[in-house]
Amino acid sequence: MTDLDEALARYDPSATALGRAVAEEMASLVPGSNLIVFAASYAVTVAFSFNDRWKDGFCFVLFTRHHANLSFHHGADLPDPTGILQGDGKQLRHIRIDTPNFLTRPEVRELVLHAAERAPAP
Repeated sequence: MTDLDEALARYDPSATALGRAVAEEMASLVPGSNLIVFAASYAVTVAFSFNDRWKDGFCFVLFTRHHANLSFHHGADLPDPTGILQGDGKQLRHIRIDTPNFLTRPEVRELVLHAAERAPAP
């Protein structure tokens, strides 16, 4: 995760620790997924995909200066019985990452697994 650590060096340590924990947990939750780091001047994005294309990712962690969100490219199409997804865009939905064990929440795990099932195969 050296690339991720370098990209996050300028961000608030508490926000990046939360996002980093989610990135690490994602590897065990969705085996075979790739981590793709994209650093822009205003944010860092870590996409999870089964190939090397960011746009084929099933979800991504967006880091801003003070917080991190788990976002889904096609979140509007995911089942969300507990109503945890936020956003009202045409496709994109997100959940604010609030604890390091964020992915242990059953409703979050289900969303990630549903999104991964719909992702393009390698």
